Amino acid sequence: MPWLASLLVCGFLVLAFLLIDSHSASALPIPAGKVYAIPAFARKYGMPCSACHEAWPKLNNFGQTFKDNGYQMGNDRDAPIFQQPAYWPVAFRMTPHWHRVSADHADITWF
Repeated sequence: MPWLASLLVCGFLVLAFLLIDSHSASALPIPAGKVYAIPAFARKYGMPCSACHEAWPKLNNFGQTFKDNGYQMGNDRDAPIFQQPAYWPVAFRMTPHWHRVSADHADITWF
């Protein structure tokens, strides 16, 4: 029976590669659970995400102004003296990007 397990693993890897390399991966139903993420800025200022975002990652006018001001609101919470024990002043931002170049420089046709 070890051959059956290895066959299943190989089949899963081939399927995963095909789905990752195609647009059909976006059609897969992915279960969405409850999200417990609290961005550092929302935690610092006690505001919901909707105060700055229309829909992630699109910023509304207030969010764009907040970003242009260096992610500071200009109140007492921006002072270095203000610290909460649960607040660690680090935030990460990731911008996904995909770039593909054909080895033979052939045009890529998307269906």
